[in-house]
Amino acid sequence: MRITHSRNPKLFNYSLDKDILESTASHTYLGVDISNNLTWNRHINHITSSANTSLAFIRRNLYSCPRSVKANAYLTLVRPLLEYSSSVWDPYCSVR
Repeated sequence: MRITHSRNPKLFNYSLDKDILESTASHTYLGVDISNNLTWNRHINHITSSANTSLAFIRRNLYSCPRSVKANAYLTLVRPLLEYSSSVWDPYCSVR
């Protein structure tokens, strides 16, 4: 994967033991989707989809439980998905 902000990047063929390596547009590393243009849209879409799936599971299966049980389920199953590695991708739209 080539990571660059350049509009006209220089393209090189990278090799390892005389085998040319394929170029990819994104890669998942430690649960974080990194794209070649350093936008976090794919990662954000993936984690929000996972969090919505978990939230739907909680809403389907805990509808008659007390509010405290629902809050604990949310804090245990949904919130960690949203907060994991947020210090890396969260400020990417901030204007400095």
